[in-house]
Amino acid sequence: LYLLQLQTPCSKLPSTQTGLFNALVLNLLLRHMQLRTTHGLVEIIEFEDMPESVLKRFKSVCALAFHGVINSKTQFVLKDLKALSIDPPLDTLGLLQARRQLTECGPQHSYTFLHYAVQEFLAAYHISKLTSEDQSKQVSQILHNKPLSLVLPFYAGLTKLSNSSACNILMEISKIHLGQDAVIARLMQNPGSESSDSRKLLLALMNCIYESQNKDVCKLVNFLPSDLGCSSSHVTFSGLTLDPMDCVSLGYFFANKQLDKVCELELADSYAGDIGIAIFMKELSQGCMSEGPMGIVVGLGGGDCSHRGVKCISETMSQTPILQGLHFANWILYDVDAAASLKYLIEGLCRSSARSKQIVLQLCVSYKHTYHLILLI
Repeated sequence: LYLLQLQTPCSKLPSTQTGLFNALVLNLLLRHMQLRTTHGLVEIIEFEDMPESVLKRFKSVCALAFHGVINSKTQFVLKDLKALSIDPPLDTLGLLQARRQLTECGPQHSYTFLHYAVQEFLAAYHISKLTSEDQSKQVSQILHNKPLSLVLPFYAGLTKLSNSSACNILMEISKIHLGQDAVIARLMQNPGSESSDSRKLLLALMNCIYESQNKDVCKLVNFLPSDLGCSSSHVTFSGLTLDPMDCVSLGYFFANKQLDKVCELELADSYAGDIGIAIFMKELSQGCMSEGPMGIVVGLGGGDCSHRGVKCISETMSQTPILQGLHFANWILYDVDAAASLKYLIEGLCRSSARSKQIVLQLCVSYKHTYHLILLI
């Protein structure tokens, strides 16, 4: 917060990872110019606002970051600089750590970025400045080799997915069948690779869409129905550990998808927690209804959230026009606050403004809680 206030005292805080890292790198560059150059009083809003001499070195650093991501390198030596026609020693601009060491050929420098996420952001910036054709090539290469890295979300955030060819390449992820049998088959084909799990690939796509803040892209994703002839789609992230940013991305996507049929979103055992569920529901509640949408049914399971998370769900029921139903499995049975959870659920369902048509409690309520359930109804 302090760094953001130094840079832009009146601006909004960033709501995406791209915005956060953009602010971080800008502050690092400002600090470098104040300490090491005569450009200390230059006002920088975008990277292109930097003085030409600094901008030229910055682009070299971005090219080095890209070179490292493509070649799975985090440490760079003299041959890496020569490959990019960079004269040693490299001006790190405060973005890399330089280490001097003695070798048989004399003293040499090696370089590492402050954090690998910084390297990924700079690599994404490098890609965003290429021609449209080259952007598409690099997006395709990273999608096939490093689909779960931050490079693609950062690229989406920097370009807003305005390159239609690159956007279409990312949309290929949504054509992967997301049924449980297909997931198991992919894992059996390549059990050692995390990216063989189509759920993680789809989640990576959701993160890209959120970072881009391009609502129109949401409409391009088409899910395959769970069964042939079925009128609903089933999308599962069960068993994946979702962090808060994943939950925001999912909520943002489904809020802007404008569903034309029922979509069953399975988040059971995703361990999103109260915070994750709260921000997912907050994003979902901002969804706009298209003409005659069928809506979304959210499935939660054991360990997803406590009664505090249920309270948040209950409070946002009446504000979520596309939420059609909630399905809880193996959940309240193990919650010491079962009575409080049931109270919030029933209160939410009984609100006159609630849009949700159903709440399903599967293997949730023990005989001890039936009394509370009857009283609440």
